[in-house]
Amino acid sequence: MYKIQGITLVSIIIGVAISTFIMSSLMRIYASSRANYALSESLLELDEVMEVAVRNMQSIISQAGFRYADGSGSYPPLSSLGEYDPDIGSGAQFFDNTSAVRHVNEYGGTTVNANKNIGVKFFGANSGNIRECRGPYGDETQSTRVFFFVHEYPDPATNSTLRGYYCISQDYDPSIAGTSNTADVVNATWGDAPTTDMFALIPPQYYDHLEIRFGYDSDSGAAGYADLIAEGEDIPSGANSDDNFNQVYYVRVAILIHSREDIKSVPSDYTFNFFSTSITRTASRRLFKSKIFTIPLAYGREL
Repeated sequence: MYKIQGITLVSIIIGVAISTFIMSSLMRIYASSRANYALSESLLELDEVMEVAVRNMQSIISQAGFRYADGSGSYPPLSSLGEYDPDIGSGAQFFDNTSAVRHVNEYGGTTVNANKNIGVKFFGANSGNIRECRGPYGDETQSTRVFFFVHEYPDPATNSTLRGYYCISQDYDPSIAGTSNTADVVNATWGDAPTTDMFALIPPQYYDHLEIRFGYDSDSGAAGYADLIAEGEDIPSGANSDDNFNQVYYVRVAILIHSREDIKSVPSDYTFNFFSTSITRTASRRLFKSKIFTIPLAYGREL
């Protein structure tokens, strides 16, 4: 006769231990793969958001002051770009008739941080090479103004405050009488939800910080080059204010964005130095990406 062998308790314990070890290893591999995927996805998102912001700001701001030469090859004065009044949604004049680039310190009747906002104006081109927020601007007979600005508004769904960086355009029509001289009027009011006219250059879930500086000739054109870099509000006001804004040679932009969610397993402290501003983020588990770039203004002065 044959004796039937059963499974001993020792065999069961060894089998369970081996299975537990295998499952634990598989879970660790899965968790690591998931974390690596989230990291890669967040890095890709940050790269894409930064690329969109930089590309749009570079291509649009560099057009400041663009206008056409006449039959003799002479360029019309900056005043041909027209005046813009009101500014974004309020009655305060933003652009006079002698500058193609300005800082923005107010919109919707609210004073805002001017070192984060900028406005430019220029003529269009039928070739499609001139762009505004909504795409190519092909009107060679009318100028447009474009604003880049921080916008803050409450989110009832999360009971929190959202802040993003937006682009908005407003076209100029010299045939309209009155002080506004504007067509296609669009408004942005601080604290209100973004309108459909506002293009989210850096959506709130990614926006962290932004700084803008102007490189200009402080001698109102006498030096012939940018000898100072300053915030828009620090460019001297008074008799030479328009001349100084007429002599902006370049714009410097610093951008800081972060991941939508916490990614890092261990919180860290971060410090970013943008010009004379130091930005600190304490015990954060998010990923950050920063970039500082220069935008030359070839048309922003009298030619």
